[in-house]
Amino acid sequence: MDHILRQLNKLTKTKATGDHYSISQEYCQELGLKNVALRSHQLEGLKWLSECHERGQHGCILGDEMGLGKTLQSIALLLYL
Repeated sequence: MDHILRQLNKLTKTKATGDHYSISQEYCQELGLKNVALRSHQLEGLKWLSECHERGQHGCILGDEMGLGKTLQSIALLLYL
């Protein structure tokens, strides 16, 4: 049970600004994403992608409707890395 609680705490803890749990539009601009604003769902997608990377997952899929910014999220992830 303690192991499960530790894992849950890892997943839900809040990290400092600039870390993957608190990616903001301003932080994306600091990384070099200029002249474009990520929408809230795109920021959530970027957070999810960065969390997958931090956990050491070797792949993930952005699967949503056409035109919701998967390419932009992928570019933002490359800048984040």
